[in-house]
Amino acid sequence: MKPSAGRRSALDGPAARVVALACFAAAAGLLGYLHREYVLPAEPTAAAKDDGFAACLAERGSQVDKMLADGVIRKSQADQFQGRAEALCRDLADRGRLTQGGRPR
Repeated sequence: MKPSAGRRSALDGPAARVVALACFAAAAGLLGYLHREYVLPAEPTAAAKDDGFAACLAERGSQVDKMLADGVIRKSQADQFQGRAEALCRDLADRGRLTQGGRPR
């Protein structure tokens, strides 16, 4: 038996489409909320960045000072190593790749 041309199902109407759109929006919103840490990661605070940077620089500086004291490197090399250590620690801190103790992740 063929349905008549004048009768439409309630599922084909605009109200059903609005309900379907609302369900889709609610599901997308729920997924966005549940995964908000991945979608919008929190920026590390400036203090945390500086703490990690300072710890990293102190650790690298002590290693350079020990090499200088042991006679492994000269003063000019120690100055160059300190500059490189500072650049390394700054880069790791800017990219958020340092722990609070100054160690790379």
